[in-house]
Amino acid sequence: KNEDSMLHIPLTYGDMDYAKEVREYARKIFPEEKLHFIMENIPLDDYVKFLWQIDAGVFKCYRQIALGNICKLLYMCKKVWLPKGSLMHDCFTEKETEIYDFDDIPSLTFEEFSKPALSTEPSAYMQGRMIKENVVKQWDDAFEGRW
Repeated sequence: KNEDSMLHIPLTYGDMDYAKEVREYARKIFPEEKLHFIMENIPLDDYVKFLWQIDAGVFKCYRQIALGNICKLLYMCKKVWLPKGSLMHDCFTEKETEIYDFDDIPSLTFEEFSKPALSTEPSAYMQGRMIKENVVKQWDDAFEGRW
């Protein structure tokens, strides 16, 4: 809370009452000047540029949610924190993609938390999911029944 950091919290989809609860809760924990709530959709190119500027993504979710953001961040070799034992944490771990355990965060110093990810190249799995030519081939295979 006292570190040189900024929390960017996308709340552009889903239940707006829940978004209001998230804003209120965040304001109880963090100073207002550390909070940036994203309440409106941003053009995709601008949003991707925004994602390149952040250092990490923290997602306390146990089901498939925010997968587009998570995959983009992993492809960018950013630290992504998910609860160990969650569907996505287990999937990315199985696919040899660097992922961090959300439940470790309280025991870390800010320096440990904010260190860059170890990976400097996206995993083979993330390359397969994010590189345009691979995605086009996957869809072609799916439409042709070659999967």
